[in-house]
Amino acid sequence: LARKAEETSEVDAQQPSTEWEASKSDDPFTESGVWEEVISEEFLQRYCEGADLTQVEGLEIRVDSVHQNVEALGRCLPQLLRLKLSGSNILCVRDLGVQLHRLQVLWLGRCGLQDLGGIGLMEGLKEFYLPFNDVADVSQLKWLNLQVLDLEGNALADSQDLWQLGQCAELRQLTLRGC
Repeated sequence: LARKAEETSEVDAQQPSTEWEASKSDDPFTESGVWEEVISEEFLQRYCEGADLTQVEGLEIRVDSVHQNVEALGRCLPQLLRLKLSGSNILCVRDLGVQLHRLQVLWLGRCGLQDLGGIGLMEGLKEFYLPFNDVADVSQLKWLNLQVLDLEGNALADSQDLWQLGQCAELRQLTLRGC
């Protein structure tokens, strides 16, 4: 599978890129929407074009945590700082495993996400984008040091949960449109 490196002005032309994303033509889902491969170290090695997985800092990929184990992302990518899973099928944050401690930015837009259980294990998370999901309870977010939180279009049930987000002392941007 061919992949392209994300262009950033910070990446030196002599340095291999640590950002990887799939182009639309390389979408790992089949026409029927079923995932083609198991996420493993071997798959990630191919996906990142042979890059040293211990040095990858950013990844954009679509996954289906209902039909595949995605815990390999944290295990195989120990330096991962930015993870974009928008458009994936992820019902619970816990499905991502317990090894994403260094993660700073997480995108889970339009993933069918319902449960934030396990989010507390991502103690380094600074930016969390989860627009247009089915999250009703955000009380677990109060334990994180978030700076940016996008909850647009979710099914927030309890205004008390939103009040508790005030405990996020570093929160500087909160999006609640459509909640």
